[in-house]
Amino acid sequence: GWLVHRLLPGHPPASTKVAIAEPRATAPNPNPVPIPIPDPAATSTAPAPRANRPSALSPIAPTHPAPVISVHPVTVRRPSAHPPAENREAQRARAKQALAQARTLLEAGRFAEAQATFQQVEESGFLRGPAVTGEAQVAFQQGNYAEAVQIGRRAVEAGGGVPAQMVLGNSYFKLKKFDDAIGEYREVLRVDAGHAEAKYNLAAAEEKKGK
Repeated sequence: GWLVHRLLPGHPPASTKVAIAEPRATAPNPNPVPIPIPDPAATSTAPAPRANRPSALSPIAPTHPAPVISVHPVTVRRPSAHPPAENREAQRARAKQALAQARTLLEAGRFAEAQATFQQVEESGFLRGPAVTGEAQVAFQQGNYAEAVQIGRRAVEAGGGVPAQMVLGNSYFKLKKFDDAIGEYREVLRVDAGHAEAKYNLAAAEEKKGK
């Protein structure tokens, strides 16, 4: 008869070889089929929760090591001229999912992937303001402050709001264009008087300007 060995999950056998009794009338099989053994190292672990810390986009924020994050790509297609309402909602949902994915990639320091995903969202026609703002943030994080200013202006025009104005102000700050930075921070505080980062950076820009 045949001897069957069960492999219990989490308890691999002491040896990866499984002995199988062959029928008495049959010659041994010269090409035995290997039995797969689950690899415990292949088990993925969830990323640790992100600690509460200052924005990495602040010109004076401390640097922190980027977490290792696993991301699955999301494809966003450009909407047709007159798509049905249900299709538009599905496309908007995919764009929202891709935007969240791009931000995760940005926080993980995977800038090329983040940039490509933000651009994909922008080209879809949905959530253009946040998508272009994300492109400006990628340029800022890579130290391309002049490019971040150009993209940041486009993000403000696309409706990026306070996040777009903050990355634009921070890019001006890095370029030592303190008057322009002060103008952006003040505009943020006009919309959101309690914005802590804008207050702090405004004071720092005014101090730098006075020196």
